[in-house]
Amino acid sequence: MNIVSFIAGRYLFAKRNFQFITIIGILSLIGITIGVAALIIIISILNGFQQFTKEQFIGFDPHIQIKSKDGKFIEHDANLMNNLLKINEIKEISPDFEFKAIVSHKQQLQSVSIMSVDTNNLEFYKGIGSSVILGNFKFKNISDIPGIVLGSGIANQLDVFPGDSVSIISEDEIEDFITGFRLSSGMNFYVAGIFSSNIKNYDMTLGFIGSREASVILNPEPNQFSSINIRLNDINHLDKVVSDISKILPADMKIITWIDLNPDLFNVMKFERMSTFAVLSIIILLAVFNILISLTMTVVEKQKDIGILKSLGLDSTSIYKIFFNQGFFLGLIGSFSGAAIGLIFCYLQINYKLLRVDTTKYLIDSIPVLINYWDVIFIMIFSLVLTSLSSIYPASRASNTNISEAIRSE
Repeated sequence: MNIVSFIAGRYLFAKRNFQFITIIGILSLIGITIGVAALIIIISILNGFQQFTKEQFIGFDPHIQIKSKDGKFIEHDANLMNNLLKINEIKEISPDFEFKAIVSHKQQLQSVSIMSVDTNNLEFYKGIGSSVILGNFKFKNISDIPGIVLGSGIANQLDVFPGDSVSIISEDEIEDFITGFRLSSGMNFYVAGIFSSNIKNYDMTLGFIGSREASVILNPEPNQFSSINIRLNDINHLDKVVSDISKILPADMKIITWIDLNPDLFNVMKFERMSTFAVLSIIILLAVFNILISLTMTVVEKQKDIGILKSLGLDSTSIYKIFFNQGFFLGLIGSFSGAAIGLIFCYLQINYKLLRVDTTKYLIDSIPVLINYWDVIFIMIFSLVLTSLSSIYPASRASNTNISEAIRSE
């Protein structure tokens, strides 16, 4: 350890004439520790909720959708499908239909977004199937009547249960009624199952039918679909896959990711993270302000010592480093202590679930926590930068001390 760091350490933990300076220093250290720990814990909790929400959505939404930019349908291009399957990160592909329709039961009507399901590849939709709370996620015909799976909100509005009969009236049929004053009774389905995603918008708007029935209702040209839905092996490779797909995609098609399907939700989550960071940073800022006061008062108290050190040969740069390092050491101790406390709490919550919630009211049994170590590193660097900045003024004042005036000061 060099002389500068040694003296800085001695000043940091030395007994002082003014006990008030020591109290301010201790409070500064505690403030930085609490601020860093609180930031790590709260940001990790927000990460946990974001991850939980993300898992809920990606169970229903395709990770990537390819749609037409202009028309209602896109052509099923075998070459495109083969090229897509060559991308390593792509797990499954399913061309599907989706359209708006009216679902009726007795005298009740409900607007529904109908999505088709490839009944030969139900594994692609396992996230939806796992959310079925009544009935099942199967679409086999019963007495030549196909099945439909409805969201719990829709089922509640129509007052239907598995086994009940409903009719689907497409947009085109509604248009024919408006222009020609004739309304088809629609296509009959029986309710095969009812799902509850706990995503209100989905439970109130979504219904699923087989691809063959969707094709009958929409009556597209051969080899036409509404979209090509894609699932990935790892959702974290989303950006890379989108980039790879864009290189082989025809100009008349566009890419939509699962995030694009829910932009408002994730914008709110980003805002929550930013606002939480800004509010909790005030704790660190107050602690940093205390460091500024503490170091400034220390410089005043150590005027004679500074004069003696300069007379012994220490230059202004070395004096600057002594007091700058003193503030930096405070920030370093506080940052590492806070990070340790925050990470220990997160570890205990992940493994022992200290903060539990009522499972009868919520989908989770405890507060979710997800540690992002880049967040931890950023918070520690942020704390160190602020404490370093607070050390500049008192260190500069100390380095500019006049030797003769300092020695005569006591």
